[in-house]
Amino acid sequence: MHTVTEDAGLRFYDIISLLHTFAVYAIISAANRIHAEQERILTVYKFIRAALVMLAATLLIMSLPFPSSAASAGQAAPSGADMDPDAIVMVVNGHEVNAGTIDPYFLNLLAYFTYYYGWDTTQPDIREAAYQYATEQVLANEYVREKAAQWGIILSAEDMASLRAVYDSEIDEYEQGLIGQMENPTEEEIRGAHEEAVNAFISQGYTMQLVMDVELGNKVRETALKEMPDITDDDIQSYYESLVEQDRLAYGDDYQSYEMMQMYWYYYSDHEPLYVPEGVRGVKHILLSVPEEWLDAYQDALAAREEAYDETENTDPEDENESDLPGGYAADPESIRAQILAFIEPTVTEIMAKAGNGVAFDELVAEYGEDPGMREEPYKTQGYPLHLDAAGYDKDFKDAAFNKLEQIGDISEPIVSSFGVHILYYAMDVPSGAPAFNEALRDTYQEAALAWMQDSFYMDLIEAWIAASEIEYR
Repeated sequence: MHTVTEDAGLRFYDIISLLHTFAVYAIISAANRIHAEQERILTVYKFIRAALVMLAATLLIMSLPFPSSAASAGQAAPSGADMDPDAIVMVVNGHEVNAGTIDPYFLNLLAYFTYYYGWDTTQPDIREAAYQYATEQVLANEYVREKAAQWGIILSAEDMASLRAVYDSEIDEYEQGLIGQMENPTEEEIRGAHEEAVNAFISQGYTMQLVMDVELGNKVRETALKEMPDITDDDIQSYYESLVEQDRLAYGDDYQSYEMMQMYWYYYSDHEPLYVPEGVRGVKHILLSVPEEWLDAYQDALAAREEAYDETENTDPEDENESDLPGGYAADPESIRAQILAFIEPTVTEIMAKAGNGVAFDELVAEYGEDPGMREEPYKTQGYPLHLDAAGYDKDFKDAAFNKLEQIGDISEPIVSSFGVHILYYAMDVPSGAPAFNEALRDTYQEAALAWMQDSFYMDLIEAWIAASEIEYR
């Protein structure tokens, strides 16, 4: 149990807003992690959505960095999102591309926008944007097609069989999910479930042709990357510093935005926020459990008293007698608090005595603490990051971290929160900004920097090819 409130994820984490603020590398990381999480928790019935999201995210990512190829060619890119599939929409180096080629990518992106963003994809502007993205992806596929022919790259019979087996198994899994919702299905209903599964995949752009396009693209990309220079320490440092600058621009010293990024990183991303706002302190604590019904009664009493004071429009509780409060409340929260502290007093006395005799707080946490978060890094070493503007922690815990602790090394008297009784320790002031690049950071970010370099190198190849190509939009 972390000291963050149990609903912190719902209150402070919004994947959609974060996807907007993160750059492409974060979207890649997020898509991979989210897909992995979904595969564990989604029902079979929802399988297709998870599969489509992963594929759509890949296509979207490949589209984002491209400049408008139409603009570079001095023409208007195709804009019809609902065209005749046989209509020719562009000619690339003499090769005609029809609307039907674009449709699977277009439908796949609409599925992505609906599932993750919750957008109404019947809106013309959204459909237009999706069609533009899909067109750019098909244009990139023209590069793949041309290079595959030039380099002799094909999908072998073995490749095709493997892709078909995976594709069919996904349809079958979705089909079984539909059948599982039926009672004593007839043969006709089972056939209908198969047709529905196939149509569901096709309607969201997840076709066998699209799967083949992606696989051929992977092979071409792998071959193209053989010409990329080896990564250097300077490259890794530049990548790291770009992440720091990105974070600084994204939230700066706005702690609540930083906190939202922290929440996102903890559950979904490989990229820990690197830029730390000013005013953050690391606080460790010993959590001591007490009967849950006492904590519930304490929180209920506090809420009832707050509600009663609100009814009197009295802003100063010290000026109001409890007996005069309209509506009253079931119990005096201070009395319940005193009961809780009396219950835990022998343990608190023992802890304070050991601390007074020089026992390290970390040893006391290990011996008495009941918060698993204090055994996880970086919290075990640095403590929980607390800020006056922090919104993701229990209010009593946060208030005590700043009102009961003045200097590094201070230990607080016991405080009561919705989680139990805490003894807090002021562990450190977290340096603002970001750590200077060093060998450890080089090792940490080498793999991500390499992936980013590969993406950039491949994108540059495609952009150069587009710039040199003859593209006519119809």
